[in-house]
Order: sequence, then structure tokens, then C-alpha cells
Amino acid sequence: AGSFILVVVDDHDPHRLGGGRPDRCALLGRPGPDPVAQAIRIVDLAGVRTKEALLGKLAERLGFPDWFGRNWDALNDVLGEQAWEQPRGIVLTLEHCGDLAAADAETFETALEVLDSVAESCYDEDIPFWVLVDGVDAKAFDLPVMGRNED
Repeated sequence: AGSFILVVVDDHDPHRLGGGRPDRCALLGRPGPDPVAQAIRIVDLAGVRTKEALLGKLAERLGFPDWFGRNWDALNDVLGEQAWEQPRGIVLTLEHCGDLAAADAETFETALEVLDSVAESCYDEDIPFWVLVDGVDAKAFDLPVMGRNED
């Protein structure tokens, strides 16, 4: 079954999902991402502080088509299309999100909402779509934390 969740990598090593322990990838009763079966996409957002810079960096690093309109609807459409092209799923890691979250929290929250919308659409189509977010305060954005027990 398709599964999704927005998580924060708390060990600052997004290449080692769940700190390298499969049991740490199970959140809310859902299986963790399988980095062998799924397409891994990593985008470093260090220095990104605006919507325009975010959409530009995503377009560049994820190979968006020329028709990408650099707006939220287009982001939703392109990511959904990329997910269809990867029926085994996508694991998208967004590294160093702190600059954007600090400079423009509204844009960061909207980006999370778009990613959540894509994930829900993928879930409906049984396509795993995971987003790993690094470098932000999980509580400030109401994000669950991978690899950390709830206090």
C-alpha cells in the first residue's frame, strides 16, 4: 500500500533514513521508505529564503520540465507527474530548510502543504511518496520526528 508522512531527520544525516535502523522508520503504524525500491531525490535548500528561490532550486535539482510555471499549483502538478513516473515511490529529502523557515515561514508552510497534497494524491493511487525535512524545528511546524520517541 502507498504510504506517506512528513518527517524531520533528527540525526542530521538524511542519507541514513531513521538513523540506519529500519525499526526507526516505522511511524504511525506505517512502513518506512525503502531506499532501494524507491527513487531518492535530495535537494539542498541552504541559502534559500524566498518562494522564488525555493521553486527555482526544486526545478533545477528535480529536473522539472520547461512548462513548470514556478507557482504552487505547478509544483503540485509536476511532483504528481514525477510520482506517476515512479510507481515504486519517491523519497524526497529537503536538506537545510532552516534558512527558508526562518526567513519566510509562510512560504515554508505553504510548501509543506503542497507536498502533503501530493503525498495524499499518491496515497490515493497507492504510490509511496515520502518527504524528509531537515534543519527546522519540528514542533514549530507540527512535523513528526523520525527516530525519536515521543516524550
